[in-house]
This record gives sequence, structure tokens and C-alpha cells, in this order.
Amino acid sequence: MDRHIIVGMRFVRAALMALAVGGVTLALGAGEATASTAPPPGSSTASVSPNQLRINQQVKRARARFTIDVRTPHPGNPETLTHPSLDSTDSAVGDHTGTAPLALQPARAGAQGTSSSGLLGLDVSGYQGNVNWSQVAAGGAAFAYMKATEGTYYYDGPYFPEQYNGSYAAGLVRGAYHFAIPDNSTGAAQADYFVANGGGWTGDGRTLPGMLDIEYNPYGAECYGLTQSQMVSWISSFDNEYRSLTARWPDIYTTADWWSACTGNSGAFGHESLSIARWSSTPDPLPNSWGTYTIWQYADAGRFPGDQDLFNGSRQALVGFAAGKVTSNQILSGQQLRPGQDIMSANGYKVVMQSDGNLVEYASDGRVMWATHTDNPGAYAAMQEDGNLVVYLAARPLWSTGTGGQGPSYAVIQPDANFVVYKDGGGATWASRGGRIR
Repeated sequence: MDRHIIVGMRFVRAALMALAVGGVTLALGAGEATASTAPPPGSSTASVSPNQLRINQQVKRARARFTIDVRTPHPGNPETLTHPSLDSTDSAVGDHTGTAPLALQPARAGAQGTSSSGLLGLDVSGYQGNVNWSQVAAGGAAFAYMKATEGTYYYDGPYFPEQYNGSYAAGLVRGAYHFAIPDNSTGAAQADYFVANGGGWTGDGRTLPGMLDIEYNPYGAECYGLTQSQMVSWISSFDNEYRSLTARWPDIYTTADWWSACTGNSGAFGHESLSIARWSSTPDPLPNSWGTYTIWQYADAGRFPGDQDLFNGSRQALVGFAAGKVTSNQILSGQQLRPGQDIMSANGYKVVMQSDGNLVEYASDGRVMWATHTDNPGAYAAMQEDGNLVVYLAARPLWSTGTGGQGPSYAVIQPDANFVVYKDGGGATWASRGGRIR
């Protein structure tokens, strides 16, 4: 029996044992959210909130799918994993940035030496242990991510529940992250393990989408022995499984350098939110297809424990991001733009659903770039699940991109001002400059 099979069986046994003990789920009431073990079989659900029921369903489905997905062949040769409790979102970032971490500016607007503004936050792992969240909140933090899992073999049980619950109790918007090990199991198996152990999501406005930490290998080869196309497929496997379980795309944490080296600077994930790690005075350059970022990790030390982060937006935008509302530069399948709502690109282009019924794109200087000319007050735009972007008045369609039947899609403002509909699996189907793409 070769090494791949032997090591793989070892991780299957370890992972199944972890799930058998009882994965962590979210216990969400009307005004609280805690991490706890899943309710015992046969327990009453009469007093369980809709959010709790949703999380319980995600955990149940993730466990069932894990037993199948963890046996699926995967690329790469599993390595000896020596220190999962020490791995964090910056496990090897400092080895590649060539810059020293920045100190934190006392003002809430941003970080010292940067021109960016937004909301301060942090990400932690078991390395930070129990955190004084009241002190963190008093210091100005608005959000936090904490490590829940790595691969399919490590759950941060000693500290994740305290970090997850404590940050919530202190008033922070919080979420869990998964440290990816692409050569040890499929992306789908790791997404299952993550959701079964605290990585689920519900749109309560206080729970951030699960974060996929995909970066430098702390155990060996930078790209885990995978080719660029294999890495893109692995990430797609994780992301699609996470969305299948939670109805939400994960946030992607990476660096521009690693993304270029290990995915070939893939542009296939621009519809997902980006957390960029760059310890410098600016988050740029960003990886391909992302015109903006959601979170910028700009230092590994500062006012707060762990890594220092900046959310690219207001408190309202943070809550909207957590709740799964329209993101900064795109409309996802199933989302709507109601009168007065808009999306905006990083360089100032804006698509607005106006109160007069027109869906209009404006340049940063106010010039009209494109419009639907629907002229019906009260109309709204909807990105349908079948891939069609439609302007409706009540239930009557007034205009559409004519791209129905393409499957889950998203519409995004590109940095070049082109407003484009893309299929989730890649490929443009419509553009404001060029019309329908066949």
C-alpha cells in the first residue's frame, strides 16, 4: 500500500473521529449566538430559532457529505503535519512580503502609513489563546475572524468556542476561517469538515461568511505540489461545496504573490469577496479579477491580539456583508437592487437602481455610461438564479440581459467600467459594452 493511501486513511480515521464527537454548530437565539455542540438526537426543537435550525441543517448535511467526500481521490501527496495549532492566516506571509509589520494608528479611520479608511478588526487562532474581547471592543475593533479548522484533521477546540462566543458577546461581527491544506483531501471534503465544526453561516447580520485561508504552505512546497489548474479546481471544489451547504460563497484570504504563483493569477473567483494580506502602506496590487477588496490584513501585530485587519466600508456595509446583502461591486444570483440601492467599483463607477425605474451606470465624475431606459418608478433589478439580470415593475419584466438558462451568475462592475454578467463557473454572457455574448 503506497504512502498516499496510508496517510489518507489515517486522516480519514482522525476526521471521522472528530465528527463523531460532535461538530461545533451555532446556537442562535433572537438576540444571541453561541458555539456549542449540536443538539442530541431526539431533542426537542420547539424553542429553536430559525437561524439555529438553519445551522443545524448545515451541520447535519456537512457530516453526511463528509463521509463521502473525504474518500474522494485528490491531487498531491499528503505531508507530515506538525503544527496545525500554530497555523494562522499569516503562517508564511512575513517570509514573502519583505516588509515589516505596520503599527496601528490611534484613529479609527485606518492604519498608520496608509491612505485607506474603514473599520478596524483582527483575526486570531489558537496561538492567541483566550482573548479579552471587551478590551478589544473598547480599542475600536468592529469585527473578527477566528480559526476553526485545518484540513480534515484539526479543529481548534481549546480556543475557537471562546473566541467565537466572546467576540459576539462583546459586540463584534465575527466569523470562522478554515486553513486549507490542498494536498491532503479534496476541497469539498475540507468544506464539509469546516461547516461541521463551526464554519456555517446564517444571515443574522452578526455572522461573517466562512473564510478560506489559501496561502503559503507552512509544511512544505509553496503550492502544495499542485499545478496551477489543479489548485484552481481545488478552490472551486471548496467554494462550490461551501455554497451548497450554506447558500453563501466563502470569503477568500490570500496574497497576490501566492495567487499568481499557485493559480496562475486565476480570474475565476472575482464574484467572491477578497481578504488580501499585504503588510505595506497599500493593499495593491490585488489578484486578477478583483477590482476591490473586502478586508485588508495590513500587519501581524498592533493594538489587537493576532493580525490587524481593515474592513473596506462603513458599519452599515459590514452588517450588510455579514447578512449577505449586495456586495460592493456585484449582484449575485438571487439578489436584488431596489430603488435607491447601488453597487460601486473600487475606482468609483456606480450602477444605481434609480427611483424613476432606470438601472444606470455612472462614472466617478457623474457621466452616464449606460442605462436600461425603463422609466417606470418603483422598478427594481434582480439577478435571477437562471443567470438572467432583469428589471421588473411588480412581476412584469421591463428589460433583461437575455441570458436566462445560463445557471447561477453574477453581475459585476469591472475596473474598466464594463458592467458584465458572468456564469459562476466562468465565462461572460453579457456586457454593457457589447451586449449578449454567445
